[in-house]
Amino acid sequence: MINTQKERLGGLFGYESSVLFGRARSAIVALLEVLGADKDFSFIIPSNLSPVVYIAGRSCGVNILLCPVDSQTGLLSDEVMAEMVRNGGARGMVMPTYLYGYYTDYPATIQAAGEKGWFVLENDTMATKVQNKSNPPKLTSSDGLLISFSDGKAVEAGGGGAILVKDKKLAGELQSRAASYPVLDSLANQREHWFLALRLHLRKGPPGGPSMASLSENTLKLEEKNLKYAFPETLTEPLSIGIDHVWESLRSRKEKAALWRDKLEGVCGIEFPPLAQPSPWRFICRIPKNRDSVAHALRAEGIDAGINYPPLTDSFPYLLKNQTHVDADLWASDVINLWLTEDYDEARIDKAISVMRGVLRD
Repeated sequence: MINTQKERLGGLFGYESSVLFGRARSAIVALLEVLGADKDFSFIIPSNLSPVVYIAGRSCGVNILLCPVDSQTGLLSDEVMAEMVRNGGARGMVMPTYLYGYYTDYPATIQAAGEKGWFVLENDTMATKVQNKSNPPKLTSSDGLLISFSDGKAVEAGGGGAILVKDKKLAGELQSRAASYPVLDSLANQREHWFLALRLHLRKGPPGGPSMASLSENTLKLEEKNLKYAFPETLTEPLSIGIDHVWESLRSRKEKAALWRDKLEGVCGIEFPPLAQPSPWRFICRIPKNRDSVAHALRAEGIDAGINYPPLTDSFPYLLKNQTHVDADLWASDVINLWLTEDYDEARIDKAISVMRGVLRD
């Protein structure tokens, strides 16, 4: 049954081979291991991203380079990323990322990587490039594509991830790596929740006090031991259901995002990224003034409001102290994300917008 799901995934994204892992980050580690990554191997990732990607790269000892994001969209600049590839070492991997489910092309980056023989791994955990007869394929020259099946993703299975590649030999090597990893279990998930809570707690710091994020750098060796996992058989059926319902999920999310957009249009102080969002993760907007006050007021009223993603330099202030970017900081200070789940009906969205109007008006 697993082989069937792997074939279906390949068909959804236009790749010949799919390899399942316990987590998407497990796939990153496996790929770096197969590529023979070491301290002379460069890995370019967005400056604003989940810390687990940085941890995965660091566990392999690679030279991690943060690419600044656009302060208006949160996405990477194709030209900036391409220039980083051209100036990088002889060996490396670059990760164009469709953050939040937004999509943009990266032709200059792919060309630069091709000229140097670098691996291009598209980070598409929200399945922006999923395709069917009514959704023309987004052609790419990348070497691989990363996808996640965790809660809240377009292809949702409650956990797991996959890497899709064109090279069958590479797929075989990745499959061998996956087979050597322990199967993801409940204990591994408990450890993950603990690390996540600890990192968040330390980054916030004590009430009224400074961030203590640097202390979480002391747990990295432990976190690195919680990266490599194989896909559990228990997630096979949920994955099948997630694939079956991907288009229904995308339609529902788009409708909910459109409702947020329609009701927030014209609210003073709200700005929207000027990009298409083919696979919404959450509804994303920017509040250049008083973002934190708005988020605090929403949470006080029982409305989930996220401020993902802060720069990785916030999470690892000592290790990444020389890679700060003004645009990354600006995006992190302005962005707010709002839920697209079924429990956010029109009445609850209206309540949220009333709270936002009140804070911004005051």
